[in-house]
Amino acid sequence: MKNIFNSFITAVLFLAANFASAQTYQLLPDSNASWLVQDRNSEYTLYHRYFLSETLNDTLINERTYTKIFSETNGTNIQYEGAFRNDVSGKTYFLPIDDTLQQEFILQDFTKEAGDTVFNVAIHYGVYRGSYDFVVDSVRYYPCGPYTLKSVSLHTLEEIPSIGNFMLITWLEKIGNVYGGIFNSPHGGLNMYRLICHNASDTILYSTPIFDFLPFEDYMVYRQGSCEYYLLAKELVKTSDFTIYPNPFTQTVTISTANYYRNIELQVYDIMGRIVFAGNIPVFSNNYTVSFPSSLPNGTYVLVINNKSKRLWKQIITKSK
Repeated sequence: MKNIFNSFITAVLFLAANFASAQTYQLLPDSNASWLVQDRNSEYTLYHRYFLSETLNDTLINERTYTKIFSETNGTNIQYEGAFRNDVSGKTYFLPIDDTLQQEFILQDFTKEAGDTVFNVAIHYGVYRGSYDFVVDSVRYYPCGPYTLKSVSLHTLEEIPSIGNFMLITWLEKIGNVYGGIFNSPHGGLNMYRLICHNASDTILYSTPIFDFLPFEDYMVYRQGSCEYYLLAKELVKTSDFTIYPNPFTQTVTISTANYYRNIELQVYDIMGRIVFAGNIPVFSNNYTVSFPSSLPNGTYVLVINNKSKRLWKQIITKSK
């Protein structure tokens, strides 16, 4: 009986080892992808778009193939930010543009589990700031459309100049960092970085740009298509173009504009980032009334007006008795 038990244990360990070695991960896309990241503090709000070259694995360095990363801020000033490569084991490596030694640093590592240490993680804070060590707080899995994506949450083990002694990162398979997009940027401190959407072949991650205090998994949405909410400061229509009344409202809200718009889309979100109303206005040049069901709970909501690829307006509204 003892020999049978030992044989069983050996077989289980063998299968577990083979399963672990055969595990695959949804790594970062290496062409035709973009990340839109909001960078905000008390004085300004910027939108950074990070994007890859259209050519698959376009750079050869030290006999290794990399993909170049570019950025633009508020639609201008395109510049090269470095390059990365994926390892089939579940790791992604970053190569800074100003590293004369051409040394690689960790951009993501999905082989880690809770309690593990990740050394030499590449950190960006506007620009590349160096590599630092992190410890894994938790590992979770989230559904996102047809995928179940692994999430790895980490915090720093050392102080980072200009950032502080505590920095959070959350990696998500196929997406990047849910705060800084493709780069590991901080969520907290003076500057708050937040991924708004990610476009890669068939996967879009929308982090609803409304409520900062919600966990990212509460507003992670999968859609097919392009990054519809490409928000640049110059694309926003002035709030004065629209008025809303009454506010607070009881069951109906009227939106008024003196201008002419076509193909307007309306969405109303609750405090959890869920859509409670969606409508389409082919021609909008006067007044439009939104009627809500009487069962809609009292509370705070966000009304968003979109015109094709542009977000035109956002307004907080409150339902009262």
